[in-house]
Amino acid sequence: MPVEDLAWIGAIVAALALGVAFLLLVPELAKLYPTPNEDVFALWKPLVLPEAREEVQSMLTLAAPVVLGAVLIGLGRREAGRRSLDPVIFAAQVAGIALIVVGVLEQPRQSGFLIDYFKPYLVSAPNLVAAVVLGLGLTVAALRWSGRLPPWALRIGERLRGLGWLAFGVALLATVVFVLPAVVTDATVGQAGQLAAGHIPVQAEDYFSVVNGRTPLVDYIAQYANLLPLLLEPVLATFDSSITALSIAMCTLSSIALLAIFGVFRQVTRGSWTALALYLPFLALALFPWNDNGPFRNFDANYYGILPGRLFGPFLLAWLFAVSTRRRIPIWALFGFAGLVVVNNFEFGTPALLSLIVGMGVSWDRATPLRERVGRIAVEGAAGLLGAIVLVCAVILIRTGELPDPTLLTYFNRVFLRDSFGLIPMPTLGLQWALYFTYAAALLTAAVRYVRDDPDRTLTAMLAFSGIFGLASGMYFVGRSSQFQLMLLFPPWSLSLALVAWTAARALRSSAGDPERLKRLLLPACAALVGFGLMVSAIARVSPPWRQIDRLADGGVAVNDQLAAQRYVEAHTHPGEHVLIIGTTVDHRVADRAGVVNVSPLNGVTALIAPDEANRAIDELEESGGTEVFESVSHVPGAGGLVFQIPEFAQILRERGYRLVGEDPAIHMRLWRREG
Repeated sequence: MPVEDLAWIGAIVAALALGVAFLLLVPELAKLYPTPNEDVFALWKPLVLPEAREEVQSMLTLAAPVVLGAVLIGLGRREAGRRSLDPVIFAAQVAGIALIVVGVLEQPRQSGFLIDYFKPYLVSAPNLVAAVVLGLGLTVAALRWSGRLPPWALRIGERLRGLGWLAFGVALLATVVFVLPAVVTDATVGQAGQLAAGHIPVQAEDYFSVVNGRTPLVDYIAQYANLLPLLLEPVLATFDSSITALSIAMCTLSSIALLAIFGVFRQVTRGSWTALALYLPFLALALFPWNDNGPFRNFDANYYGILPGRLFGPFLLAWLFAVSTRRRIPIWALFGFAGLVVVNNFEFGTPALLSLIVGMGVSWDRATPLRERVGRIAVEGAAGLLGAIVLVCAVILIRTGELPDPTLLTYFNRVFLRDSFGLIPMPTLGLQWALYFTYAAALLTAAVRYVRDDPDRTLTAMLAFSGIFGLASGMYFVGRSSQFQLMLLFPPWSLSLALVAWTAARALRSSAGDPERLKRLLLPACAALVGFGLMVSAIARVSPPWRQIDRLADGGVAVNDQLAAQRYVEAHTHPGEHVLIIGTTVDHRVADRAGVVNVSPLNGVTALIAPDEANRAIDELEESGGTEVFESVSHVPGAGGLVFQIPEFAQILRERGYRLVGEDPAIHMRLWRREG
């Protein structure tokens, strides 16, 4: 069948097949889903919410475009589509667009997890209206533009063509302006909003623990990043593990990651200024605020676990891969970097690795025999991945004298997905349908272009990369399906949406004089450009930089300094002693500033989920020769809200031979000691 026909008919068949599978197959497959670990502390038991059926449904749904893409490559033919299928295809297009519209308009009105301070729509009603207007205008412009420019425009274009560095300068300046609200100091972090104020110290512990002597994958279980903390240790140690230094470092890495996408667009469009035209809207939607409180903003850039924690590596890999489609970069080097991305964060690193494999597969010259292509990817790719593993093992072995424990790489993935901790049911309707259709469109468009042997292999490669990465990373939302969790996926969505819109605009231009061709193309292309219109409209949400400078200058109270806890630890220890501290907002920094080593493998009380974590922490203490435990979790009078109390921890300590020898009631910190 012609590949375009197969894509549309295949999508219809896939949707019907998923419906049948949901009714007949999913109930049986759900019985095979692992039973969650129910042995958790009483505080967390209400958060163990198995979603076996939803997990299986989501995996099938996310896999469907990948399977269909493989079918297109295996069975699709290059010839033009059959006009007799137009009515069926048109009906499918209308149904798909209707689902997106209804999903967007009927999306949940609350966050769904811990906090509810979102506005009725994740992207506001004015932005949605502007998206439709801009999208329709872009569609008309693409259809009516002849490609000819007036002489004055040609002269300006010639001058700008030699000023590519200026386009990059504008991109850099825009990135700084958009990221600036994410910069916090020790004095201002407490005012950064409920989510950011609580999450930044927790995410900081992955970095502060390394300064205090812990090592991810050995004696510390990183929740967000394994390698970035090792990279930043010298900087943070120099500035006494201040949140100010951490924030500046995080925002710098985030800016580099975002600018890597400018590099992707530069390779795709072959022009710095056209890349800038895609990058500014990408930046605006990727960093769209979900809450503003005066000058304080909650958005992806100050959720450091996503930017840079989870996306720094994948975005740099996307840029390197885009460059490799224009000039030679050894396969082993690409896979070597991809291996480091996986080790840094398995949850998003694995989708990035899969994206590289698929993107490389569809971007190679088809004149090369298939066996040779697959063989080179397998051999050189394996060499690169092995090199990354050897490098990580060498660094960690030199640092600790031990090899990394691979089970720690997926520790929290198992806690959340396998053990169903903190999950939230996914609403039937929501903005997630827009993300899903964007990724599916990117991947299937790449497959169609591959079958047709489109000469622009860079665009084909990046469509495939963004589609696979978006679908695979979508599991991040599947489990804890809250609105803010969906917004954390806006950066990869923005990348894919920009590429799909660019492809759609080019297709409209090339088909402007072919009414028969436009019948199939017009609706999906217009939908893509409406999405791009949303990206353009989001630029208006930028926060003025002078407002952010005033915010930083106003200062505040350093709520995370924990001076009382630090003094209490100092008073009962000697320098260099190994102790266990848990229950402050920044356990490892308290230890570091008190001159001791905190052996806790956790980033705080929210990671103290079950007796397993408690016993692991105590084991670390005893193996290091330590005897003292400082904790603020077993007895916290008036605990509520985001203050957590785990009385079972005291019982575990008693059973392990510890006795209570002191307590500071002002800060609810208890000291336990194991005699002998």
